[in-house]
Amino acid sequence: MAVFVMLNILAMSDRMSEIQFNNFLKKLTGPDITGHIIAIYEFGSGYGITHPEISDVDLFIVTKTVGDIPIVLNRINELEENILHWPHSATKDFIEKHFLGSNDIGGLHLILISKEELKLGRIKKHRRLQGSFVKSLRLRLLTGLLISEYIFLYKIKNQAKLVFGDEVLDNMQIPRPGAADRIKSFTLSFVVLLLAPLTLFNEFKFKVWCFKATKYYMDCIETYYKMTGNNNRSGRFNNLFYNRVKACRYTPEQYHSGRLKLYLATWYYLFRNLNFIWKP
Repeated sequence: MAVFVMLNILAMSDRMSEIQFNNFLKKLTGPDITGHIIAIYEFGSGYGITHPEISDVDLFIVTKTVGDIPIVLNRINELEENILHWPHSATKDFIEKHFLGSNDIGGLHLILISKEELKLGRIKKHRRLQGSFVKSLRLRLLTGLLISEYIFLYKIKNQAKLVFGDEVLDNMQIPRPGAADRIKSFTLSFVVLLLAPLTLFNEFKFKVWCFKATKYYMDCIETYYKMTGNNNRSGRFNNLFYNRVKACRYTPEQYHSGRLKLYLATWYYLFRNLNFIWKP
């Protein structure tokens, strides 16, 4: 009986979280703000809608101009605080606004890009009024160092769900990825693993960041093969460690190895899979 009651309570909690998130989206797409937004996509697992403490909710938002980005971001922060009651920090806001990333394992993860920056199947340079070609610092850092923009846009185009606005991704012709994209498949994982020890004293977060580091590069490998028509080849990079990580992604307490052992194993399998770069 007690188990049945507990399951009912959890189901009610999940339902309340879904209602709150739907209310958040309704307010975000109200007439006072939609003049700044062209489209909103939801991507990722969606697990964070009902479990924001362990997984994020990923929103890809296309604004009309670069100047609309801080307006939309401020509105989202206001709604997040008043409706979702999910915690966020000034550091997280800064990272999302300037570098299109997040330092939190849960809550809202926002990627805001203007229509100017999203053109011709890629995040590309856009012409300023002065006539010069300038790519914003955040996009230069993101697409130049941390991720493959081709793989990223392919995942958004094929996996994201349009929740508001006009479809802006369907007609994009995304180029075939190459060697640079294979290299960038690992960059973010390296960064995450280098920073993971900052959460060493929080076992829960530390494990999640290690899991994310593995998931980042494995997702990129699998997506690369989908884009190049070699879907059957991704299996050679799957291994017991990756499968174990996937199984414990949302239940890190079930991963019983020590933190040091997990950290070393994550580095080991990352280096082991680097041959994807030169031998795809």
